[in-house]
Amino acid sequence: MKKVVLNYLVIAALAGAAAFTSCDKNNGDGDDGGNGNGNGGGGMTITATVENGSKFSNIVTVKAVVRDRSTDKEVEIASGDFKNGGFTIKLPATVDAKYLSAWEDDEIPSTVTVSNKNAKTTGVDFRGVDKDGEHVTWFYQAKFTDTSGTDADYIYSDGDVNITGTYSETDENEKRTEVYSITWKKGWNIVYATGTEVEKDGFYTYNYVITSVPVTGLKWYASQDM
Repeated sequence: MKKVVLNYLVIAALAGAAAFTSCDKNNGDGDDGGNGNGNGGGGMTITATVENGSKFSNIVTVKAVVRDRSTDKEVEIASGDFKNGGFTIKLPATVDAKYLSAWEDDEIPSTVTVSNKNAKTTGVDFRGVDKDGEHVTWFYQAKFTDTSGTDADYIYSDGDVNITGTYSETDENEKRTEVYSITWKKGWNIVYATGTEVEKDGFYTYNYVITSVPVTGLKWYASQDM
């Protein structure tokens, strides 16, 4: 299975970024804070070794970008050199409020509970660019098998949040179930979204688990390799 396209409703509502990425100390590449449960007010340093990264010799910089909601444009919040097939970026301790999104009640299923709807959040993406600043690829951390995939995503929150509950919907050809078990602290956090797919007689069953509990074995990839 290629990169799981997770249509998880709550994460889309709270973060609003085009894609999410992250890493964990236990996965080989690491950070100096967060670990899925906030960073205690400090920044977070990401050190990533990209699978087949040596082939991207034209990339010189990796930019950490968020979305400016007022202009719907990308804003760079940090950057790092791309060298030896990888990169290191230190995310800032705080993100400007104008880049954060509020919770919208109509976007949260009634079966999912958000403990602090006053908290505002955003997700961050990682863009590799050449010496002229032109886009080359996105970088993601993930793992996948023939029937499942996991994405690890960075989320910044300006307050503590717990998200719990289960959402399910069924139509003619598929059933989708999403289980949430997330605990975030103020600062940078990591969300791990694992999706599995089962097909039987033309009917597809998709099960997603979205959690702040670290998932091991993830690797960094360029978007075209996923």
